[in-house]
Amino acid sequence: MSIEPGIWSILPFVVAISCAFITRAVIMSLVAGIVVGALQLGLTPVKGFSYVFQESLANKEFIWLCIVVVLISLLFELLKKTGVVAEIAYKLSRRLSNKTQATSAAWVMGMAIIDDYFSPLLTGTIMRPVTDKLMISREKLAYIVDATASSVCILVPFTAWGGYIASLLMIDGSPITSIEQGLSVFTHSIFYNYYALLIISFTLLICLNLIPDFGPMKAAELRASIKKQVVNPHTLNAKSMPVEEIESGWTTSTSLTANLAVPLLLMVSVAFVGASVFEQNWVLDALLVAVIYLYISMAVRGQLKSFVEAGTITNKAITLITPTVIMIALAHCLNFISLELGAADYLKAILIDVVSFETLPVFAFLLAGVIAFSTGSSWGTYAVLFPLFLPLVHQLNDQQITDMTYVVVAAIVGGGVFGDHASPVSDTSMLASVGAGCEHIDHIVTQLPYALLVATISAVFYAFY
Repeated sequence: MSIEPGIWSILPFVVAISCAFITRAVIMSLVAGIVVGALQLGLTPVKGFSYVFQESLANKEFIWLCIVVVLISLLFELLKKTGVVAEIAYKLSRRLSNKTQATSAAWVMGMAIIDDYFSPLLTGTIMRPVTDKLMISREKLAYIVDATASSVCILVPFTAWGGYIASLLMIDGSPITSIEQGLSVFTHSIFYNYYALLIISFTLLICLNLIPDFGPMKAAELRASIKKQVVNPHTLNAKSMPVEEIESGWTTSTSLTANLAVPLLLMVSVAFVGASVFEQNWVLDALLVAVIYLYISMAVRGQLKSFVEAGTITNKAITLITPTVIMIALAHCLNFISLELGAADYLKAILIDVVSFETLPVFAFLLAGVIAFSTGSSWGTYAVLFPLFLPLVHQLNDQQITDMTYVVVAAIVGGGVFGDHASPVSDTSMLASVGAGCEHIDHIVTQLPYALLVATISAVFYAFY
């Protein structure tokens, strides 16, 4: 049902983004974009929804993502039930006495957890009681955990990101002929990934208060400091946890070894075996093993007294994550419509004509950013752009791997991270909002000026490479 790409190909996304910023209702804004796209495809809204949902969601990738998100939510509910979150919050509260220390601790935790799904949820959940007590806005916490999620993953070669990108570099006629060689190229490109390196550094400087907050983030921080409102009072879903409720939860004592170290060790071990031995992504398996362990260990210690109580925790975890799953599903639908309408092809067509050898890196970065922002998917952006730019780079380099190869690879990778970081339809940004307990559109509005500033500096670096 694909049609000829044109300027109208990006209309559904423009409608969704405009409605989201104007109404601050992300779910209904995504629905509006899908309706517009369905009409463009020649379908009625009812039939269009049915067609789009079946075509975009009836696949193992989306089902896998939903299960992973639900398992992460369930894992956090179990950790809270064991008292782990309260215990860590209590220990951190005794050591973190001001905003600079708390935000810096969130940055360190985000850097240490190298997983773009697990990191924002775990860091946000653990740090939220501490930052609430110190009157740090939820928007700022969401920004910190979002900025250190994908950005860290893309700077570590031996992750799922590295393997995926290495596989995409092996295109027909390319001098890159093996996964090992592709991984080597990706590793060399890390030094030129200006956006990822700069956004991590910029966020640290913000945390240390060496760069003052500005724009909507400054307003959010003033609201939290002066009005004692860590959450936007006009928000739709997120609720601020009262300080007295947080402190009452800190009286819980628990074994961090049995309830945190062991499940984390199980997850790391299972994921490592899957990646190193079987060369497969076992993230879902790792989460499932940790969840099963916690259910059994809590039952043995008497923290779960019945199946009814276990069911209550499970239902709560699913209920809390349902709005995020719905937003992810709608974002996938909008992404599918953009593909059907040829939005990415249209954007490529209008930019590729003005690209020269000298401007190749900056255009690769900008185009990757635009497509990732439009689709909410950095991985999808890589699948589109590497087959477009790499043959041109190899041709200009006489089929040799040069510094220009590394720079263009880094530009595409960094641009994808930027677009995904700034996009309201990005699943990782949605998870950052959930972890921080922040209304999603508030998170996007406050972090967008920061992401745009760093992206602008990165583009300048690529332009003068």
